[in-house]
Amino acid sequence: MEKWITSVQEQESGWLVNGAMNVPNDPRNRDCRAVLEWINEGNTPDPKPKPSKENEDAAQVEALIHEKQREIAVEALKAEGTLDQNGKLIK
Repeated sequence: MEKWITSVQEQESGWLVNGAMNVPNDPRNRDCRAVLEWINEGNTPDPKPKPSKENEDAAQVEALIHEKQREIAVEALKAEGTLDQNGKLIK
């Protein structure tokens, strides 16, 4: 069998193979089976990269924006009479 896998890196839901191909952790997938065979042959995947501080900060900013957008939307819906003061839908 031709050995096409040269590197594997762990990801959240599978692996990054040869730095270019995302392979899901699903044994029904033939590429997943190839990765599992590669591991069973004694190879070790590289660990998934740790999130950078920059990425963590960006995710936190996005969460704050989403929260603020929700607050603004709820207040607008209350003002137009779609929601009551407790945030319940007025029918």
